[in-house]
Order: sequence, then C-alpha cells, then structure tokens
Amino acid sequence: MRAAVRAFEAHKADRIVGEANNGGDFIGSLLATVDPGIPYRKVVASRGKAIRAEPVSALYEQKRVHHVGIFPQLEDELCTWTPIDPKSPNRLDAAVWAITELRGLSAGSWHACYGTMMCPACGRGFMREQHGKTRENCPHCRAPVEQDDYAPGPLTAVT
Repeated sequence: MRAAVRAFEAHKADRIVGEANNGGDFIGSLLATVDPGIPYRKVVASRGKAIRAEPVSALYEQKRVHHVGIFPQLEDELCTWTPIDPKSPNRLDAAVWAITELRGLSAGSWHACYGTMMCPACGRGFMREQHGKTRENCPHCRAPVEQDDYAPGPLTAVT
C-alpha cells in the first residue's frame, strides 16, 4: 500500500483503482491506514479477463492509447497472454482496469470504447475514424459531424 501511495504521489494521479474480488474491502481499508485521504475506487470483476480486455484492446488497435515510458514486463504480457493461459496476467489486468477507469468505460459508454459516435441528425452509429481518415459527414445521411463526447481523442496515460 505504501508503494501504491508513493506511485500515486509521484505520478500526480487522480485515484487508485483496486480490484476487490478476492480482497473485498480489505484493499480500501489497508490503503486508508497509509493515507486516509487517498482517492480510491473499488472495482469488482464480474466478467473474465478476456471479456474485460476487449474494449481496451480495441483502443490499442485504434492507436488511441499509448504508454509514456518503457514497460517491458507489461508489454510482454500484452503481447503473449492468451485467455487459455493458466497464469494470471497481473500487469495486463492492471492496465485494463486503469485504462477502463481513465477512459470512462466503467460508466458504460460502448461508443467510447469502440471509437464510434452517434449522428446528431439521423441517430445512427458509425466509426468516427476509419482507414486513417476522420469522417466529416455521417455515412448514412451525409449530415456534418463534429468531435463529441462519444469519440474522444487519443488517451495518454502513465501505467
């Protein structure tokens, strides 16, 4: 917990996110013993790692996430883990939770996680960026579209 608080302070983070499936409220309680004022968000995994990672994987594929620094152990897990692997990918899982939280995906916006948006004119969904080009018009009704909350720009995060 001390290491988590030091990292929180060193990186000027907004909060610490902890998966509480096996630890229950134990993580938050322990964290409060080190720093009672630290912002903490408890997350509970209701789906498997592979399902949880899909929206974040899509963000990586769209080049909407990049890492500041070099993280060889995390990068190894990102490149080699498969859902049938019996070993738990701790760094990968932590990165998925962090990106989910940073991106607001825990709030339930599937538009944000898949890089889509809704046309304000016809209400149909579409990819804002496709084949390296940003759409200026809805592909369904040709109405002009602008950047909005459903298709935010690239995410830069320290993991």
